[in-house]
Amino acid sequence: MYEREYRELVINDFEKKQAAGILPPELIAPTRKSLRDYSVKVCTERYKSKDEPLLRSFFGKRDNPAAYLIAVQNADAESFRTLNNFLRDRSRGTSFINISLLAWMIDFEPRPFHENLKIEAVPVNDPGRIIINEPETKTTKPPTVRGDKEQAGDKAVNFLFSTKHTFKIKWTYVIVLLLFLLTALYFVSKDSAGDKGCMIWTGEKYQQVECNHKSEDGRFSVVPLDTPVLRGFKKILKEDTLTANSIGKVFCVKTNGKYDYYTDSAANPVNPERPLRPLTHFIMNNNE
Repeated sequence: MYEREYRELVINDFEKKQAAGILPPELIAPTRKSLRDYSVKVCTERYKSKDEPLLRSFFGKRDNPAAYLIAVQNADAESFRTLNNFLRDRSRGTSFINISLLAWMIDFEPRPFHENLKIEAVPVNDPGRIIINEPETKTTKPPTVRGDKEQAGDKAVNFLFSTKHTFKIKWTYVIVLLLFLLTALYFVSKDSAGDKGCMIWTGEKYQQVECNHKSEDGRFSVVPLDTPVLRGFKKILKEDTLTANSIGKVFCVKTNGKYDYYTDSAANPVNPERPLRPLTHFIMNNNE
């Protein structure tokens, strides 16, 4: 499965729960603080070891569930800024780590994402949207609104088979075709990406690696692959390239009395406990 498909599944599940009115109060009209508070609640009420790679990537590595809970409680609400912006305006887009965090919050399954993830029977029930197949319910009549292609398909099936079995046969062919396509996509993805489903910080940018990769000096930990971060998140090495146009677009953090600058927002690759903040006029003019 591709990240794009998984992203759509998570967003679709969120929107379904939003429309049904079953989202927790903290996610109905989210703020940075409410997202942080709800993360504490999730970590307290339904902690699962399979979520530890996400927690490690977002809140920093810890040794046990209690330590992760403390890390979430002490997290700066500003860390949830980009996720909060996305939930308020989903046309803006966001990083895959925020999508994974949202999946954790709404208890989306299956999770966590990995390139070998498989979904049994995934029908496409509207253009551009992929959802997990729900159990088929019995019906005494077909849908009243049908597309031209679907009607043409029904006529062809009726020519060969009785009307009594049309619905069942049609969905059998659809499911078989989708399973074939998903299998083909899986092998294409596996051949092109190998087993490199993780990444590690090099000091200047992220490098895609296998998840069992060990850092030579042990300074940085392997984290789950986040393709937008892998491609677009880098450390800015030349401070003299910063201009007034960089305000609010470049992100920074103060380390040992000096600011480090990065091209985008993400978890702090050096110290995840200290979130990156947008560059301001004050920081730019007072970082001697």
